[in-house]
Amino acid sequence: MNTLKNNKKLNWLPWLDGLRGFSILLVILSHFFKNTFPHEPLISWICPLGRAGVSLFFVISGFIITSGLLAEKIKENQISLKAFYQRRIFRIFPCAFLYLSAYWLWQFIDGRPIQIKEFLAVLILAAGIWKVTTWFTGHFWSLCVEEQFYLVMPAFLQTFGVGALRKGCLFVVMMAPLLRTALYFTIGNQLDSSIFWVLDSLAVGVFISIWYRNGHPLPRIGNGTGLLLASIVLVAGALSFEGTYGKVTVPFGGTILAAFSAYLILLGLDEKNKGLIQGLLNYRPLIQIGKCSYSLYLFQQLFLPPAEVVSAWWQRAPFNLVGIIVLSGISYLFWETPWRNLGKRLASKNNRTQLFSGKLENALIIEDKGIK
Repeated sequence: MNTLKNNKKLNWLPWLDGLRGFSILLVILSHFFKNTFPHEPLISWICPLGRAGVSLFFVISGFIITSGLLAEKIKENQISLKAFYQRRIFRIFPCAFLYLSAYWLWQFIDGRPIQIKEFLAVLILAAGIWKVTTWFTGHFWSLCVEEQFYLVMPAFLQTFGVGALRKGCLFVVMMAPLLRTALYFTIGNQLDSSIFWVLDSLAVGVFISIWYRNGHPLPRIGNGTGLLLASIVLVAGALSFEGTYGKVTVPFGGTILAAFSAYLILLGLDEKNKGLIQGLLNYRPLIQIGKCSYSLYLFQQLFLPPAEVVSAWWQRAPFNLVGIIVLSGISYLFWETPWRNLGKRLASKNNRTQLFSGKLENALIIEDKGIK
């Protein structure tokens, strides 16, 4: 078992919310263009940004949740799995149920047939594997992937220790390209919205959290490297969108997305780097968007379907954008936040210890939003 060397408090990092805001904007931009400009030639370059945004969510999620677990392990020399899952349940499920209720109500009022198995796939965390979801529940695949991962990872950390988890993450990152290649050449891209396709993104987030906590020096990565990674991400995404998976985008497309996401996190952790990217991620409006990114991620799907799926006036611009802002804001302020705070109180009471305080608690124990 590794001894964690970096015992200092990891203070609230606003740019993490800025990254979340950037992620959800990529998703919204992608879906907006699918709806508004379905025949635009540049759509093959814009729409893959949604997948890049989801991959960034995964890496942020792995980093933040692992940081919280490691901080608990440093302080208490153990992890309260019960408290972790309590926080997770109250963090994820209330908003998910609210969205599903809104979707069901619209289906009922509109006289559409309600597919029970579509809801069941989400509730049993099988969306992305059980191919019964429609556009309006299809985005739950990312939430299911995360919950599948967090059913295992914290218990693995508690049982086998930090060193084993670090080695396991490296193994996953190395094997993921082979796994994607094997899946593609046997069953095609049927599981490209499953944990088997994106596991390396979560593993990268976990790994860089352990790397930082173990006191390793942060690699100095210049903006030039970041631009190169961003260019590769854009090209790989465009090729995948056109169906030209080939020999590069299947095995390494997801790994490239994870590497770019890791670059953005490492850039923010480097206190000596005060460049343009970090400045943008600390932009207050972007931070505010990041704070409600989970509600945004859920409800944007209802308002931004592809053009051939649009059936209501409020799914067309500019009404759809207004609807997203209003409904997501209401969800975040009056539903998501109260339930999240209740989960924190229950977990703290049952665990009989307050692991974090103030802004640190808000940043590191409250898990990611989606995408979350």
